[in-house]
Amino acid sequence: MLAARGGLQGLFFRARDRTTLEVSDDGSAVLEDNFVLLSGAFTVRIRWRGAVVSEGRGPAQLRWVSSQAAIFCAVFPTPYVVDRPSVAERLRKDPWELQAMLRARVHDQERRLMVLNRVGQGCLVFMQDADGRRQC
Repeated sequence: MLAARGGLQGLFFRARDRTTLEVSDDGSAVLEDNFVLLSGAFTVRIRWRGAVVSEGRGPAQLRWVSSQAAIFCAVFPTPYVVDRPSVAERLRKDPWELQAMLRARVHDQERRLMVLNRVGQGCLVFMQDADGRRQC
């Protein structure tokens, strides 16, 4: 409710840009989230790495095998890197089921959509952008 009113939460923590998901031809996947802390004094990039796994029965799943957070400060050029941060690891534990692969026309271009269900949490939809990356 506070974020909807434009309160102090936007000064402390907000998304920098859209979540991106890149799935390569060999099935490996990288999900990236970027956040801004303290009105831009710090930026945080969290990356999850995983793979698309199909076990025959049921839908294919995205299983995450590692996570990494990089914290950038406006003053210092070198980021502080944390492998397997606890917050990201809690989110990494649940697999994501691939519910559908669809095609849609957007601005006279055909784009692919990927519908994922995070087990016990809800659905995410990623759409391919002009560069071939999928964005949430």
